[in-house]
Amino acid sequence: MKALEQDLRTELLVRSTRSVRLTEAGSAFLPEARTAIEALDRARAAVEPLATGLRGSLTVGVLSGLTVIDVPALAGDFVTRRSGCVPRPPSGGPPG
Repeated sequence: MKALEQDLRTELLVRSTRSVRLTEAGSAFLPEARTAIEALDRARAAVEPLATGLRGSLTVGVLSGLTVIDVPALAGDFVTRRSGCVPRPPSGGPPG
C-alpha cells in the first residue's frame, strides 16, 4: 500500500495503532481500483482457454437407461470448472 501511495503521491489510508480507515482520496480510489481488478479478471478469463488449450466443443453420448453415473451433475461440475464452457442441449434425437 505504501508503494501505491507513493506512486499516487497521496495517502489512501489513515493508520493508527488501533485502526485503519480510508482517506478522501482512498474513498475515491477504491471503486476505480475494484473496477480495474474486475476488468483484469475478465481479461484473464478471456485468455485462459487459449493459454491452457481448453477450447472447442465436447459432445457426450449417454444411454437413456444409464443410472450409475449422474450425468447432469458431472456436466454441471465440468461447466463450473471451465468458466468458458457453454453447455448446449443435444441436437436431434437418438440415432435411428
